[in-house]
Amino acid sequence: MENENKNLILAIVLCAAILMGYQFFFDKPQNPATPAQTTDTMHHQDTAPVSAQKKETPILKREDAIVQAARIPLLSETLKGSINTQGGRLDDILLLKYRETTDPESKHVPLLSPAGTQNPFFAEFGWVSADKALHLPTSTTNWTAIREQLTPDTPVVLSWTNDQGVVFERVVEMDDKYMFTVRDRVKNTTSNAITLQNYGLISRGGNPPVSDFFILYEGPIGYLGDKSREHKYDELMEEKRISYSSKGGWIGMTDKYWLAALIPDQNLNVDANFVGYVKNNKNQYQTDFTGPVQTVAPGETLEVTNHVFAGAKSVSLLDAYEKTLGVKHFDLAVDFGWFYFITKPIFYVLTFFHQLLGNFGLAILLLTVIMRLLFFPLASKQYSSMSKMRNLQPHLKKLKERYGDDKVRMQQEMMAFYKKNKVNPAAGCLPILIQIPVFFALYKVLFVTLEMRHAPFYGWIHDLSAPDPSNIFTLFGLISWAPPSFMHIGILPILMGISMFIQQKMNPQPMEAAQQKIFLFMPIFFTYLLAQFPAGLVIYWTWSNVLAMSQQMYIMKRHQK
Repeated sequence: MENENKNLILAIVLCAAILMGYQFFFDKPQNPATPAQTTDTMHHQDTAPVSAQKKETPILKREDAIVQAARIPLLSETLKGSINTQGGRLDDILLLKYRETTDPESKHVPLLSPAGTQNPFFAEFGWVSADKALHLPTSTTNWTAIREQLTPDTPVVLSWTNDQGVVFERVVEMDDKYMFTVRDRVKNTTSNAITLQNYGLISRGGNPPVSDFFILYEGPIGYLGDKSREHKYDELMEEKRISYSSKGGWIGMTDKYWLAALIPDQNLNVDANFVGYVKNNKNQYQTDFTGPVQTVAPGETLEVTNHVFAGAKSVSLLDAYEKTLGVKHFDLAVDFGWFYFITKPIFYVLTFFHQLLGNFGLAILLLTVIMRLLFFPLASKQYSSMSKMRNLQPHLKKLKERYGDDKVRMQQEMMAFYKKNKVNPAAGCLPILIQIPVFFALYKVLFVTLEMRHAPFYGWIHDLSAPDPSNIFTLFGLISWAPPSFMHIGILPILMGISMFIQQKMNPQPMEAAQQKIFLFMPIFFTYLLAQFPAGLVIYWTWSNVLAMSQQMYIMKRHQK
């Protein structure tokens, strides 16, 4: 019986590890990257490191940095911000549809911020040339604007003419969501041909916030050379530069819910880079692309069209841009994970149910019912096996009494007994193992998709993507104190634990005392574990247990008849 106990313990531990271990696949915390040796980043002085400069410049508040430069306001139903006429940068974006917390009075989420702030984050386009005598616009160039405001209905034209007679124009358009179209033109009014290359870059300084979850990627990202590219911030500080050649594609930086990405002309071959370096003792990260060398003859005009996305990672919106702009796999900015082929369909099913029911919590409940119906044949086999095991328990006890001193013989007799009665004691694990991908996929949907952010349920659940905020150790809010994080167990995890305990009591009970203690501990273990999971996932699990018990009662009664 000792071997049976070991096997049982091993099976339980293995099932728990497979089923729940995903939560613990935390990546090592991404500590601020260690300062690297300076490296040449090619484009302009604001993004190129200055190794000799040791004096730290004062950090400006975001609001102070914005008012220090002449700007063109931009406004739509989704965005508010401005374009810096010095350098022609897009460096001021607020997301009007999203707030920092569930409090409706909290601040709008800031996405892009100017250079000189604590966490600068901006996009820039321009030109480079092998001809050092050709004067090009830089980050300090003061562009002249024709319009005073950028809106979805009114584009803005920036212009600048160098002292050699070359005219540079930039037409900036925005749609009613998060996509900007940037048309860069060069008019050669000189008597000589000029050669140059168009570029785009996204620069980010400081230590960008990351969640440190293995299941979620945040950082430099792109789809280049027909492959997804992800290089973490600390990797860039070690490698300095990672380069790719690609026809079209996209490149940028992603947070959990937000994205800034460059989308070059999809018909052009580009050289793309992920770069990390140190400037003024501060980490700097850059993603950029450079187009092909092009020649502008005297009297001719060259125009290149690029796009930049700066906003929220709505899956349906990314899919729409993928079609309208012809950009491949733009939806990969949302980290759907290894079970992409399951996760994305589940997301679309949930959003469809949300449209029908008006609440993502109700959508999760309906999805659970459908999943239970789909897995009903497997559940029927599982509970049929349990019913047989329950009926065979008296015979198993007799075998234990007869061969208890001869463990090898007892194992042989038990296996023969199982085979004779066509019972597989491990059959109960199969439905669980098959449902694991669905569980993980739902976890990913709740954890990474923007649509679940701050999605309320009812009562005290104001955010299905966050853990249950109630806590038994504060008597659910009656006691005013802040216990440590490991002492946080809400109402939903407790209900889940109770449902799991009742479900265990409906199953055949282990014969050994050690086994009984292990099974008794499992609801407690899972209650504590799921206290750290998103509330929506705990709702799914609890409701799934309730439905499973209903199925089990029905199947076992049918077996008894």
